[in-house]
Amino acid sequence: MSYQYVRAVGVMLDGNSGEQAVDLSTLKTNQYASTFSKLAIVYADSLYNKQYVLRLTDHTYDFANYSGTIQEWLDSLGNRVLVGDTNYPGTKIVYVKAGDVQYYNYRLYPGDHQRSVDAQSTLTAAGAPDIRLQHARDTKDWKGMVKRSLFTVNGHFIRAHGLDDAIYLLGGGKNYRTNRNLHVNCLDFTGVTTLNTYPFKESMLQFIREDGYNAMHVNIDQDLENKQVWFVIGGRLFFGNPLLKRLSDRSFRVDWRHNDYIYRLFESLGYIDLNDVIDHRRQVISYQESISDALFKKLMLNLNSFFIVFDTPNIGVTITPLESFRYPTTFCVHDTFAHPLMLDNGLFPSYKARVQGALMLMDADLRKVPNPVNVTTGIDNGGNLYHNYISQYSPNHLVKGFSFKIHTLK
Repeated sequence: MSYQYVRAVGVMLDGNSGEQAVDLSTLKTNQYASTFSKLAIVYADSLYNKQYVLRLTDHTYDFANYSGTIQEWLDSLGNRVLVGDTNYPGTKIVYVKAGDVQYYNYRLYPGDHQRSVDAQSTLTAAGAPDIRLQHARDTKDWKGMVKRSLFTVNGHFIRAHGLDDAIYLLGGGKNYRTNRNLHVNCLDFTGVTTLNTYPFKESMLQFIREDGYNAMHVNIDQDLENKQVWFVIGGRLFFGNPLLKRLSDRSFRVDWRHNDYIYRLFESLGYIDLNDVIDHRRQVISYQESISDALFKKLMLNLNSFFIVFDTPNIGVTITPLESFRYPTTFCVHDTFAHPLMLDNGLFPSYKARVQGALMLMDADLRKVPNPVNVTTGIDNGGNLYHNYISQYSPNHLVKGFSFKIHTLK
């Protein structure tokens, strides 16, 4: 009998690339454990004329004690019978698609997910807590759409709740009253995975003084085996090590050192409702308050903070810089697939796509990002304070864009 290496799919120990096709033709088997957290190897069995799959977890000892390639290892087996499975890893990369819902004939109305359908028409933008999302012509499976989608309002992620009559963007009405130039973007995970979103609870949060800064551990009270988890804090996406580190199946750590959260918090005051964290009229915060448990707790319990649970452990992210095209808010990408757009300030705005041959132009409406005084001085300003005052020497900078590709193998 003989075995022939065919292909492999793995998840790297470092980075956020998720499950991807990997080439093992030259990599030594004793390097597998230090390279991959997960590895599936497809091989052909000449006796049965069929392909099977080996798992790194089932052959860790064998691979660690051999210094050749996978084909050399297979050749060395002689008459040893390999036992593989037929749960083949994917071969096709599937991506998440983004789009501004208004361009697809969806309409935005004042809403309240806790009131009856009949009562929705009586709500006004001045008092409604949510945004009600409906299609101009068609009735959709709203609950199913929420299971396959994430949404952003003015570049900030927001929770969605599906009912029989519509999708409700929770707290969207409050965010609208903060910034009425409203754009709703949808990230469609159809074919990639399903998902659920949940608010944080105070009982989940644990604050630890560690190495001169406040660490935050989040302990989630549900089964997360074979699932992937991202956080949204104050409308901003947190994912991947070292910013969001998974300590165990249900425990996570947020390392604030890798996020300029005070700068982002001041910036977001102009887009979403964060008044229960810091008053939108406030321009100064002390350093001690900025690292206090009280501030972090208010931020985590804000309506714009929640966690996302994906029904797969294998989602990957590839971030690619985009080139500006004539105008600072138009980005050019050599790809016609509508991937999510991420700006250098961490926002995920909607955009208008214009396909021109093999190129796509992305038109976003955010051009300049303000530079607070802290960008140039830090807190070394004599008062140990963070300011939201704009630097007169360098008041703003033009945004940079990135293609934020979310993918998996199917």
